[in-house]
Amino acid sequence: MTATTQTGYDRIKALAKVQGVAIPDLLALSRSNDPFFAGSPASQRDAEWFAGVWDNFGFTAGAHLRRIHYRLVSNDEPVLLPGGDAYQNTIRHWQYLTQAAKQARYLGLVDATAFEDHRNPDPHLLVEPPPAWYDDEPDASVYVPEWLLSIPIEPIREVAFEFPAAEVSGYSYHAHNQPYHIELLVEKRVRLFFYDGGLPKINTL
Repeated sequence: MTATTQTGYDRIKALAKVQGVAIPDLLALSRSNDPFFAGSPASQRDAEWFAGVWDNFGFTAGAHLRRIHYRLVSNDEPVLLPGGDAYQNTIRHWQYLTQAAKQARYLGLVDATAFEDHRNPDPHLLVEPPPAWYDDEPDASVYVPEWLLSIPIEPIREVAFEFPAAEVSGYSYHAHNQPYHIELLVEKRVRLFFYDGGLPKINTL
């Protein structure tokens, strides 16, 4: 990230000054957790440290933070933190690692999709996007057949007429049509029960 790149931190600070409000009034989360506020000098320092760790140790897609933590503490050469201390197997350093990794993802220095969660079960995604063939735009068409009568005209009882037919589309239902859908985010691992028939139609993570 170059010095001329304007971060979310810069934009929110400028907006708070223009609006005459405190910065927390413009944030949905705390300063350290809100992704739109990433980019402070401390945030960039931590993010660049983690990005360096990611590159130097050759981590790739599928990595998880616990694996990175144990790799750092078991390295032959001490891994230095930005302040010069060696990274150790302590709660404080583990918390710093998770915060630095978060800032690196927020600032795009590390691909956020490269991480895997090995502690929680797979999400239950019950609200799926509509299939490729689904079209919810109303439309109508009319089929008008040709009527051909032979000469001389045969008795009417022997003539088979095909009548016009109308077809209407775009009025079928899909959960995608709902203006809102519910996602349930569970902090701890719990047993989730679902009704038969796929109800309720909610995503749980």
